[in-house]
This record gives sequence, structure tokens and C-alpha cells, in this order.
Amino acid sequence: MPKIVDHNACKKQILDDSFQVLAEKGYAYPMRQIAATLSVSTGTLYHYFPSKRALFEQLSEHIVRKNIEKSFARITSELSRSKRATILIDILIEDSEELTALVLLSVDYVRLVPRQEMSEFFAEFLQSYISNLSQLLEITEEMSRLIVSAGDGILLHNWINRDQACLRQCLNLLRDMVLVYLEHGESGHLAPRIDRG
Repeated sequence: MPKIVDHNACKKQILDDSFQVLAEKGYAYPMRQIAATLSVSTGTLYHYFPSKRALFEQLSEHIVRKNIEKSFARITSELSRSKRATILIDILIEDSEELTALVLLSVDYVRLVPRQEMSEFFAEFLQSYISNLSQLLEITEEMSRLIVSAGDGILLHNWINRDQACLRQCLNLLRDMVLVYLEHGESGHLAPRIDRG
């Protein structure tokens, strides 16, 4: 009797495992080596992911989708925006190792892949994340973009310093800044600054 393969479970396992490999080895690590490290055939790896770019894009989506699903599972519409912001920072702290690896791998990807070979994926992927954050906190996409940029910067800074206490302190400060914005801005908007020039 032929062996029944759960292709979705197999693909998810390859995504999880290849993320660990690429996080350690970097985007330049060859597909053949990834397959060997994962103990799967090169054909199996290419069956699920026709190129390294496809692998990178799908594993990026996979990691962020897990993070977004975790956020939506913990955040209900009854919670205040301040409580939602606190939960999101808590999740960022919990998942900081994985998200830092994704940020570093993304920087590696952008640095190594010629711009003309990059798909629209990266821009769409980032926009989707920003839109989800806007929805969760009921804020503008501009503010969401600022929060994502600050979060990425904090994760990179922590990777350089290797200081978990500093990471928590910086992310809690980011949370406090977001809370001030949410509490003092009407509908998430701060009053326009008056130029006294």
C-alpha cells in the first residue's frame, strides 16, 4: 500500500526547519545545502519551492502569519486600544528571537538579490503587516509603519548588543510611546503641529 503523505504538514515542517537553517546560515546558503541539512532530497525541496526566492517569501509569510494569528487570538474588540498595544508588545517580546531572525534574513535577502529580480512580494508583504497592525490598534497606516520601523530597529539593535533587558526596556518604551499616542490623539490622530516659523 502506498504511503500517504500530508503535503501541507510536510511543507509546513520544511518551512519551519529551513527558517532555522537560513537564520543561521544566511540567504546565500545554497538550496542543495538546505536540502542536505534538512535531510530531504533536493527534488522534494524544489517540489514545494521552485526557487530560493519562493522559499524565502513563503517562510517570511509563514512566520508573520503565525505572529498575526497569535495577535488576533489574544486581542478581542472589547479590549481598549491601550490594552491591545500592550498585548502586541508582549507578543513581540515573546517572539523576539524568531522575529529578529526574520528581520536579519530580510536584510540579507535585500542586500544579496538584485533589485530587478525582486518580486512585488516584499512591498505587498510589508503592507499586509502594516494593515493588520492598523486594524488591530485602529490607527492610521502611517502610524503602523512607524511602529513597525521602530520595532525592527529595536530588534536589530538588540541583536548587536545581545541584551534581553535592554530589548524589554526599549520595547516597553515603544509601548509607552504608542499608549501616549492612543490616549492623547483623537481617534488615533495627534493634533497637527503648528509651525511658528
